[in-house]
Amino acid sequence: MNFFKLLYIFTLFLSFSFSQIVQVGSGSYTTTFPGTDEAGRNAYPDGSPQVVGPAAMKPPPTNDWWSSIIKNNHSSNIFNYPMALKTKNTGLVLSYIPWGVYDDQEPIIVGVEGLNADKANVYDFSDWTVTMEWSNNNHSFKATSGMGMPFVYFTKQNNDIA
Repeated sequence: MNFFKLLYIFTLFLSFSFSQIVQVGSGSYTTTFPGTDEAGRNAYPDGSPQVVGPAAMKPPPTNDWWSSIIKNNHSSNIFNYPMALKTKNTGLVLSYIPWGVYDDQEPIIVGVEGLNADKANVYDFSDWTVTMEWSNNNHSFKATSGMGMPFVYFTKQNNDIA
């Protein structure tokens, strides 16, 4: 074996042993955080995921149509298609916007009387749906929406008025 082949094999061995690369078929993945790039992308998000209930026991996804709810107190431009959704202190804004973004358009706001939540939390989620929860004082309200669902399912406490 010539020197260059031996050097190549040694270098390959070192890179696999320190970078913890796991081979899977003809591909691979790393078990260590690769770090940020020169532009500062690929960093861990700051803060904690805004999850409660069953969602607090699951790893939070960061690449779904509703993922901005996990990070932001309130989110605009949540598109489940065919609807557009927006969270706010008093509940969920529902609309159909065939193009563009939410600005000040708030045609239907669903919530309960007296609700003034500083954020909407993710209560639960599946591959296709998300349940958002608003709560403050004695008021609680949940909305479940799913990708491609032309309806939203709402739940409230017995003493709350929708």
